[in-house]
Amino acid sequence: MNMLHRCIEKNKANNSHAREVIFRVLLETQECLSVAQICDIIKVDYPKRISVNTVYRHLNLFVACDLVIVLQNEDKKAHYCIADENNKVFTLCPQCGVIEKENSQAKAFFTLLEHTKTLEYITLHKRCKVCEGLSKN
Repeated sequence: MNMLHRCIEKNKANNSHAREVIFRVLLETQECLSVAQICDIIKVDYPKRISVNTVYRHLNLFVACDLVIVLQNEDKKAHYCIADENNKVFTLCPQCGVIEKENSQAKAFFTLLEHTKTLEYITLHKRCKVCEGLSKN
């Protein structure tokens, strides 16, 4: 949350409870979430209504401050997740479009690369567990 407060101060923005709620949703999940998924989670946890435009505006601020990474699937649908130095590898399922953080192979993959500091992230095209299971049946 300290990173969020520094971002707010740097951009001379007002701190709002809605902004903190959106950021906390991203912090507390291991998944890359679409705006619709973020809004669904907010509806459950936050009693006030937050408009979709507000969610997009706050996400754009987070991306500008390098707090959040935005990834697009093949349908150009954006997914958001916390920018993490330890996790820069993502998988994109070409069948269903789900984007996931790749934890198992990420460290091994980055040890093969010399210049990982210059890379923002890598997206691998790989079927997710659900689609992999469907193709075996």
